[in-house]
Amino acid sequence: DQVALAPNGLKILGEAAKSCTGVPSARQLAQWYQSPWFTMAEGNYPFESTYITYSVGPGKFPLPRWPMQVACRAVDRDFGVKWSGDFDNVTFGLSLGKLAVEVDWQESKGNGAELSEADIRSSGVMDLLGSLTEAMGV
Repeated sequence: DQVALAPNGLKILGEAAKSCTGVPSARQLAQWYQSPWFTMAEGNYPFESTYITYSVGPGKFPLPRWPMQVACRAVDRDFGVKWSGDFDNVTFGLSLGKLAVEVDWQESKGNGAELSEADIRSSGVMDLLGSLTEAMGV
């Protein structure tokens, strides 16, 4: 959400996600990023399979053997996200470059609206989202 608040934030998110049509909102982008993980988890077999993709959709597209492992390779590294606080109590802070968010249960506050396009681009968020997009391509 914070990147979307920055000047040209949705444009930046669209570039990071390699979107051809742009990103209508940060929430829709987050939902798009979340959607394939269920399919990959349900079809996480030691052999190539179309069982889940054919049953749940989008069609007879084979998942590789162990698709979760294949997808996770794209994000299995340190992106420089720093955190502090208590995840168990859902009161914590996250930062990536100059981008910062404080979370307190269902509420979050951040500095996205205060950051420039250059701040966002240099934060590492483009790399993180690009890697998530790559992971989803399994």
